Amino acid sequence: MKRFMRQAAVLTLGGFFAVAASGADASTIDLGGVQTETGASEFKGEFHQSIVQQQGDVLTGYGSILLYQGNSIASVAPADKTLSFTFGDFTAASANSMGGWDFTGGWLNIYLNDTAVYDNNDAATADEGDLWLSLIAEPDNGITLSSGSFSLGGDPVGFGGGLFSVAYDGELGNPETESNNEGNANAYFDTNLKANGDADVTFTSSFQLDPDGGSMLSGSFESQSTIIPEPGAFALMGLGLLAAGARRRRMTRSAA
Repeated sequence: MKRFMRQAAVLTLGGFFAVAASGADASTIDLGGVQTETGASEFKGEFHQSIVQQQGDVLTGYGSILLYQGNSIASVAPADKTLSFTFGDFTAASANSMGGWDFTGGWLNIYLNDTAVYDNNDAATADEGDLWLSLIAEPDNGITLSSGSFSLGGDPVGFGGGLFSVAYDGELGNPETESNNEGNANAYFDTNLKANGDADVTFTSSFQLDPDGGSMLSGSFESQSTIIPEPGAFALMGLGLLAAGARRRRMTRSAA
């Protein structure tokens, strides 16, 4: 479900690109309490995930965002707040040629959590606080996530990547949106600018066995997305441009 595309449909192509050009310079906006800039955005962080061993296994996990645009998340989040997340329902569909798995399904939810609550060693603390961004895995040729592996100094190392789209109230596939909850920052990430024209976020990751030898994998990730002004305001700007163009055309005809 793409609210941005519906709201922007009132714009002509000329009006749309004029608005896009006028917003080329980044401006700071408040996304549910987090101060970010419009335009291309990069988030990096760490995560822990379950181990997939056979077809049908379901991948779940949790983690936190550490960096935004190369700076500590603490520099843009409210005092004593952090961004933590949970993900799940990625089902191993088939082994692939990269030594890993291709998955179907999946979701990810990001929360504006208290730093005093979130514990990197406790999955139960990752979904506390306000829901900030709700995402659903976006399939590309039927696959939502692909992983692989290689050996580094004799130790196995995994890698993965995939796509996400913003998920809204009532949308199936994400436990939060199925319960009619959606992230406070959803509208600002809903662009359809990634990969297949339907996705809003791309991500890559690398991981290995937890150093303590536990039953989880741990690693790091990097995501790419685009943050836009709220679509309602975006569409109104476009309507203003259309109205101004109509006035100019009337004046030109009158002068003739």
